[in-house]
Amino acid sequence: MMDTETKRKIGADKIFLLGLFALSLLIAHIIVKSRTGIILSSPIELPNSGLSIPLPEKNGWQTQKNWRYEQNNFTLNAFFKPGIAGVSANVQCTYVLADERESIQVWLEQRAREYLGNIKQQDQKQVGDLKFDWILLSDEQDYANILIATAQLPHGRWLDIEILDTTLESNEAVRIFKAVVSGINFENNELLAAGIEAVEYIKNTGLNSLVETQEEVRYFLIKKDAGGEDMGFSMEYTLLTEANRSIEMVGYLYVKSQRAREEASLFQSDSHIDRFFWNSKASNGRISSSVELNLTERYILTEIGTTAQGFERRHFLSKAAIPRAVMETLFKILFKQEKTSVIVDIIYSQGMVRPVLVTLETKIENSKTVHLAKVQHLENLRNGEEYYFDDQMILDKIIIRQDTDILLERSTMDELLQKFPEREDVIIERSQSFESRRNIEKPTEDNRNETIRTI
Repeated sequence: MMDTETKRKIGADKIFLLGLFALSLLIAHIIVKSRTGIILSSPIELPNSGLSIPLPEKNGWQTQKNWRYEQNNFTLNAFFKPGIAGVSANVQCTYVLADERESIQVWLEQRAREYLGNIKQQDQKQVGDLKFDWILLSDEQDYANILIATAQLPHGRWLDIEILDTTLESNEAVRIFKAVVSGINFENNELLAAGIEAVEYIKNTGLNSLVETQEEVRYFLIKKDAGGEDMGFSMEYTLLTEANRSIEMVGYLYVKSQRAREEASLFQSDSHIDRFFWNSKASNGRISSSVELNLTERYILTEIGTTAQGFERRHFLSKAAIPRAVMETLFKILFKQEKTSVIVDIIYSQGMVRPVLVTLETKIENSKTVHLAKVQHLENLRNGEEYYFDDQMILDKIIIRQDTDILLERSTMDELLQKFPEREDVIIERSQSFESRRNIEKPTEDNRNETIRTI
């Protein structure tokens, strides 16, 4: 006869097995339920792109509700993970601003090699005006199925979809893909087409023919908001050389704090913006970094970072891409053409390429004519920049909209010297360096390096 301890152990084992069986049934129920009915969210819109996509939700899915700007593209994700090891899935949609793809087939094969996967299936699916080419592959250890799909959008954009499924049900990734794309809404983006037209007009005409000012020095006070304290200043110098048909811009920014923040930049471009060099350097106390941008081929931008680790990246640009350094010219052209809104891809000095909505408005404030050019980020229309021009189209102030708004207000050298006596040497030295740049007939590697050493 079994003693009490033995009975207790057998009873505990039975309870454990019963619990394990119940857990298995629960897992099976979750998986089967998710497989038999994929519930989709409402289409999630990327504002002003013409694109919205639904993603799986409920039944174990965690769904991102907004597009996220990442590495010069936009992504949207959903994850299936009911808390059980080895059971998971992921759907990622990427709105690609521009890419250099020899052909869709070559691109798919390259992606398969990156995953070290074996192509198990390949097909196409038409959804409205979009045609998706897709492949299904398994990884080297056959632990997961991966579906990769892409569709070319108008104006050089792409929509890529990748689905990773570790349940090893070979058709599940295909089912998820077909469910997601069946709910896609897409309309051709006329605002992007208008932006491309404006950018190409500037490039074809040339800055030397469009910009009247051949040389200009500008000073701005930096404040936290319209009534806030003075927190810094910026100085800008622009020179257009008719003989060499080129443009040069030198900038310096100072923000006072416990560790003074300084930024300096040098932008040099041909008149048609087909080639440009852009170096920017920032320091915050003892921490410093710099980024160099080179456009040596019309749509290939090379970004070189000279931080501690260093990096080099290549970005393929769309026809809507334009450097932030010459955005004011774009605004003035749009006002002349009486355009009210366009979408362009702004290239920032830090290497970001961000599509933005530009809206233009002319209004009367305090009995004066004001021309407002508003720049809004697609993924968060609250963020961006506002440029205010007077009736002569002279830039009066800039408001940077972000978590804390920043105001740049037109000023003079004398006012900067009065408000920032601790930076008197820098202000005078910078102004003198602007003056000396008139005598540089043509940008060279030597005078670039000299400028960079001083920033």
